Amino acid sequence: MQRFVETDPVPNDTKIIGQTWQYVNKSGSPDKRCSYNPEIPIVAYYELTLKSAKGLNECYHFSNAEYACVFGTAFNYYQQTLAKMKWDKGETNFIES
Repeated sequence: MQRFVETDPVPNDTKIIGQTWQYVNKSGSPDKRCSYNPEIPIVAYYELTLKSAKGLNECYHFSNAEYACVFGTAFNYYQQTLAKMKWDKGETNFIES
């Protein structure tokens, strides 16, 4: 989980885990010198990183923990299925058995 200060509109399925202000004192309190100092939500985003020895380097961000978990589980199943398949030497054609 990553804590993120979201200055853009918050997705409907995002969990808001705190609030801050646009202008903040060192103590974390709002800076009262600023007449316009809106509260900004701190949200929880989830990250899934995919890397491979052949150069794959993908990073996905999810605003919903449940969806991130479902995607991760499905991708793990996909990887396991691929590992069970027999591939030719060029790794481009699947050999049916």
